[in-house]
Amino acid sequence: QYSPEVDAFLDYRDGLKAYVRDPVLRRGVIAEFAANVREMIVASHGAGVPLLLVSPPANLRNTAPFKSQHRDPFGGADAMRFGGILEEASKQARGDPMRNVSLLKEAVAIDPQYAATYYDLGKCYETLGMPALAKTAFNRALDLDVCPLRILEPMRKALRTIAAETSTPLIDAHALLESRSQWGILGSDWLVDHVHPSLQGHQLIATELLNAMVRLGWVRGVSGWETQRDTFFQKQLASLDPLYFVHGQQRLRNLQFWTEGRADGPPIEERETRWSRAAAFRDGTNVSGRSDRTESFSEHDRAR
Repeated sequence: QYSPEVDAFLDYRDGLKAYVRDPVLRRGVIAEFAANVREMIVASHGAGVPLLLVSPPANLRNTAPFKSQHRDPFGGADAMRFGGILEEASKQARGDPMRNVSLLKEAVAIDPQYAATYYDLGKCYETLGMPALAKTAFNRALDLDVCPLRILEPMRKALRTIAAETSTPLIDAHALLESRSQWGILGSDWLVDHVHPSLQGHQLIATELLNAMVRLGWVRGVSGWETQRDTFFQKQLASLDPLYFVHGQQRLRNLQFWTEGRADGPPIEERETRWSRAAAFRDGTNVSGRSDRTESFSEHDRAR
C-alpha cells in the first residue's frame, strides 16, 4: 500500500542528487499517472459526480531544466570538446546569437541527451526571432529533464486519449495560456514559476472552466455574467491584505529553493537508506495488491 504522505526526493537536502535518468522508471510513472486518472474517472462516474479534466500548464520559455545528465557513456575527449564548446558559447551569449546556435548544435551532436543545451538553444532562437525553432528546442529540454517537475508530453497524450475514450470533457490550460503568450510559447507572462499560473492566469482558466460547464449544461449562463465576473475578481483582489502578497513571494522563493534541491530537510542519503531497508524487508514481493506495472515503478523508485 502507498504511504499516506508523499516522501519526495526534494524534501531532503541535496535531493536533486537522487534524480538520475531511468527510462524504465519514467515509463512506470507515466503508466501510473494514466491509471490514476482512469481510477478517478471511474470513482467520479460511480458517485454521479461530474468531472472535468484539465491539462496543466508548463513554463517552457523561462524555466530551464531542473537537472541535466550526460549520455552514458560520456567522458574523455567528448567531455573536453563539449565543455569547451559551452565555454565559448557562454562568451558569445550576447554578442553573436547565430554563432551561438552553431556552437550549441555542435554540443547537441556530441551529447543529444543533455537537456540544458536545448534550453540554451531555444533562448538563442528566441533572440533571433525564430519562435517555431525555439519552441521545439524548449519542448526537447523539458522532455529530457531528469527532474521532471513539469508534466511530460506522454502524460498530456494519455489525458487526451483517456478523455476521448471515457467521454470526459478536457480543458487544455496549457494551450489556453500559450495562445495568449509572446511568440506563442508559454512562459512567465502567465506563470509565476515552472507550473503555477499568475492571478490573471487563474482568472483566465476559471473563465474557461465556467464556459465549459455552461456548454455541458452543468450550469446556466445568464446575460451579463461577464460583468459580474469582472466585478467579483476586482472585489476579491481588493480584499487581499498586502501581507498576502508578501507571504506569496516568500512561498515562491521557498519553492524555488525546493526545486533546486535546497530544502532544509534531512540529507537525501537518509531517504535512500530507509527505502533500501524497506525493499530488503519486502524481499521483492508485490505487497501493494496493484498491478505489476505499479510494482515495477515503486521498485525502481526505491532503487534510486
